[in-house]
Amino acid sequence: MFYTKDKELVNILSVYEQYYKEVFIDEVSPIIAESNLIDTFNRLYSLMIPCKKIEEAEKHIESIFNDVGYCFLGGYTQEYLGPYIWKDTTPITYKVMLHHRPFELTVNMC
Repeated sequence: MFYTKDKELVNILSVYEQYYKEVFIDEVSPIIAESNLIDTFNRLYSLMIPCKKIEEAEKHIESIFNDVGYCFLGGYTQEYLGPYIWKDTTPITYKVMLHHRPFELTVNMC
C-alpha cells in the first residue's frame, strides 16, 4: 500500500484506480481501459505533445515521482497496467555458481 499526502501523486494514483475499476469491475477490455488511461493522463497534464502510448505517459509520471524522492516502475504485469512505487533501492551483490563457474549478481532490493 502506498500512502502520500502529495496531491499530484494522489491524482496519478486515482487515474490508475479508475483503470482498475474499468477492467476488473466494469469488465471493459484492457485495451480500451488503457486508451482511457492515456487520454486521462493527457488531459491531466496538458502535454505539448499528447502521449499516444502508455510508455510515453509513464515516462512523464516516473519523472514526477522521482522529483519527490520516489522510484516508479510502470508497465504491464500479465496483461494489466500498474505502477510499482518505492522509496529506497539498496543494491546487494551475491556470489552465485552458474554452470560450475562463479558469478557476481547484483540485485536491487526495494
